Amino acid sequence: MKKQYLQIALPTPLRQTFDYLPLADVEAQPGMRVKVPFGRRELIGIVTGLSDTPSFAEHKLKSIKEVLDTEPLLRAQDLKLAKFSSGYYHHPIGDVLSCMLPTQMRQGRTTEIKEKIKD
Repeated sequence: MKKQYLQIALPTPLRQTFDYLPLADVEAQPGMRVKVPFGRRELIGIVTGLSDTPSFAEHKLKSIKEVLDTEPLLRAQDLKLAKFSSGYYHHPIGDVLSCMLPTQMRQGRTTEIKEKIKD
């Protein structure tokens, strides 16, 4: 089985995605939120794709800390729209994707959607 690397968009001013190693027991798919180490802090990022080859040497890559979702929050067409918007407006992809989510989800918390029952 081929090893796959996660391409993750982080809310940083850098105009790129970052490669991370996946967790052994949990599968992360494009559109899911993950918690990753980034410098001295941890950030919430969104998986934008999978790659067979990393952009850096594998021994330099870090593993993700946690997969926050059980299924993708953003669909393929949402990721495609974010990528287009990022290029068109010359804005980092991580910031664009972060703005597509509610504040609580950007902070790594889960949100429960409560339906209002009409009488």
